[in-house]
Amino acid sequence: MKKIGRNDACPCGSGKKYKLCCLDKDQANKVTRITPSQVEEPLSAWTDKLPWSQEQYRDIALQLGQTMSDRYTRQEIEETVTLWNAYTAIQQPTVRKPGTYCAAMEYCYAQLQGKSEVTKSQLAELYDVAESTITKNAKALMEVVEPMHRERAVQASASPAAVAAADHRVSAKRKEVAAELIKQAWNQTTARKKAQLAAQAVDLDPNNPEAYALLAENAAKTVEEAAEFYKQGMLAGERELGKAFFEEHKGVFWLAHETRPYMRAKQGYAEALRLAGRANEAITQCAQMLELNPNDNQGIRYLLLTCYLDIQDWKRASKLIEAYDESGTSFNYNRLLVEFGQKGITSKLSSLLKEAHRQNPHVSGYLTGSKPVPSETPDATGFGDEREAAFYAQSHFELWQRQPKLLRWLEEELRHGQ
Repeated sequence: MKKIGRNDACPCGSGKKYKLCCLDKDQANKVTRITPSQVEEPLSAWTDKLPWSQEQYRDIALQLGQTMSDRYTRQEIEETVTLWNAYTAIQQPTVRKPGTYCAAMEYCYAQLQGKSEVTKSQLAELYDVAESTITKNAKALMEVVEPMHRERAVQASASPAAVAAADHRVSAKRKEVAAELIKQAWNQTTARKKAQLAAQAVDLDPNNPEAYALLAENAAKTVEEAAEFYKQGMLAGERELGKAFFEEHKGVFWLAHETRPYMRAKQGYAEALRLAGRANEAITQCAQMLELNPNDNQGIRYLLLTCYLDIQDWKRASKLIEAYDESGTSFNYNRLLVEFGQKGITSKLSSLLKEAHRQNPHVSGYLTGSKPVPSETPDATGFGDEREAAFYAQSHFELWQRQPKLLRWLEEELRHGQ
């Protein structure tokens, strides 16, 4: 059995070298430490395995563990840090001075373990904080960690069903806090703050599609990054809802309100895929959404039609137009693209243009270049108005530019009185 080296990591878990930590104390007490291969992993490595909603909370856990290391066993330190981890997940405390929470957390654990020799005055001196602050923070901590500690004690001798029920209660609380963080994120004015809150929500509830959607919209630097965030949100929704739910609600999916975060994440994924030039993958996502919800409350048919036009799949585009048979700006002007794509310049194009122009006369100017396409997307559109025309032009301008012959025909028709 080999002794621990002076430059090896200290077995107390502090993360320091042995010579800079416990060597002098061990020599004074005539304690011989064994090699690192036979000791526990450093506390810092163990702490990293816990889910922390903020890096600051993890730092406090490390400070707490290091300060407790010469007075508590490793198991006691891990129990204290675990309770701190659970508390931060539920309460998301604002910390101005880390030592105040370290002192309060140690005091709470000492009280739970019946260590009456640990006093507030001792901890106030040890952590360099006011005793009154320990009292205040310990009260807030104890309200949360005492029931958890009691529950963990019960779990140690409980049946598997009781343990599962306790875990479910903790999970439900984490989901509740994550949902509250999402609400807070929507009310923020900066993308950075929205992204921070969304990231915290993901740590608490990895099955929350809305958190990933917020990251896609506020943290992604590229379209590909946004697509990946949306994809993770979609997968999170699938985990949360479960396979049986999909089978049961297929066809009326949108009517179940709990499906909507998943469907919005899936829509965001499809839109990002299309913008990234991955139209075929976007088509797959759109088709799946329409299969789940044929009534198409989200308007996925418009995105799907645009994707068909991207890859010049005139046949499937035509079938989709026939399936929904509606008279709006998108379908009306896309009928022109589909007719031209299938048959070229035909007499039918003129009648299709008359109908499209009657419904929204503002589109043609954008398509022919006589009016510049706005850079900003309208917040809202009205049926047949200028904003609807601008919205259509923004997403379809390039598709029309690929058809110079059709554009020349359109300009000619407009000159002759369309």
